[in-house]
Order: sequence, then structure tokens, then C-alpha cells
Amino acid sequence: MKVEELQQLAQANDRVRELLEQGWTQDVFARREDGTAVNPNSPEAVSFCISGGVHRAAREIVPEEDLSDLLTWHLKYIEDALGSRNPVIYNDDPERTQEDVIDLLDRVGRRIRKDVETGRR
Repeated sequence: MKVEELQQLAQANDRVRELLEQGWTQDVFARREDGTAVNPNSPEAVSFCISGGVHRAAREIVPEEDLSDLLTWHLKYIEDALGSRNPVIYNDDPERTQEDVIDLLDRVGRRIRKDVETGRR
């Protein structure tokens, strides 16, 4: 990845963290205020699972033609931090908490920033 792409990835990770701090959910990508499921890109979405947050943040940060690459790399960083576990399964574990998922994003953010500094991935 280019340094510019890593910087976008860091920005996306920060945005996911912000979204999940505002509202976190399980079992669906996103929810409306009334708790019903909604597309994570809907303006009605107020809470997100980790994957829904990743999709929402990516759409906010990069143009459509770069969306797939950003999503792929972000999910790869998250999976690496989880030891290759699926982020959706991690998020939806009944024992999981919002704090656990935010801590995961913090670990991912530190790794991305390290790669920005060294210019590699």
C-alpha cells in the first residue's frame, strides 16, 4: 500500500471508532434509533457493528472506485489483529462489549499508524 492509502485507512479506522462510540450494535450492520435494522450508509443509522462501521466510514472517505480496496485492507488489518478470526463473529459474540470492539479498533489504529510511519504494509 502507498503511504497515502495507509493514511486514508487510518482516517477510516478513526471514523469507525467514532461511529461505534456513538452507538454499537450486534447481529446487524446498523440500526435506526428505534432499534430496527437499516443499511449502514443510511442517514437513519445510529448504531453500527464493526463491519457496518467499516462500510460506512469507507464510503465517507474514498471515492466509489477506491472503495473495494479500502474495505479489503481495513478488514485485513482487523482480521490480523484478531488472529485471522472473522470480525463479524467477533463483534456478535454475546460476551462481547462495545468497549472490547473499541479496544480492537485502537489496536488496529496503532498498527496502521506504525505502517504509515515506516511506509509499508
